Amino acid sequence: MLQKLHFIRAFLNDPKIIFLDEPTTGLDIIQIKRMYGILKKKQKDGLTIISVEHNLSEVSQYADTVTMVSDASIVFSQSKEALLNRYPKTLQFIDFDVSNEQEIKNHLSRNEQLFFSDTPENSLIQRLVSPNEISIPCDQIIRFGTRATNLSDVFRIESGELIK
Repeated sequence: MLQKLHFIRAFLNDPKIIFLDEPTTGLDIIQIKRMYGILKKKQKDGLTIISVEHNLSEVSQYADTVTMVSDASIVFSQSKEALLNRYPKTLQFIDFDVSNEQEIKNHLSRNEQLFFSDTPENSLIQRLVSPNEISIPCDQIIRFGTRATNLSDVFRIESGELIK
């Protein structure tokens, strides 16, 4: 309830710019959808929105420009489209039993393959993602494929979370 009140107060006095800090915290899916609808409308009306977010799938719905700050320094600041165009449109992924995690990571490291962890909801399955084709023995893979690159992937790569 308090989060909704803060969101409403941000628009009092018809500001030209607003600052939001994790605006979706504590909101349900319907409230989040409404909030983004309001933000998109206000943005079209000329409002500048500066938002601190950790859920990048949410912010990517309305962000025009993305800035990554790490250790109080700007890593990059550019349009969302330009940023996403620096990376492959799709990433390779493999899902495997968590008991094989270290063996698979060692195999990928020996072969100098770049990857990062992107574990799905089921904690018994581990997911590794890579901008390159992933090559490991097939008997250890539960599922593999490709998925679209998103802002969260870009931040992980830019922040050095990519394991070499």
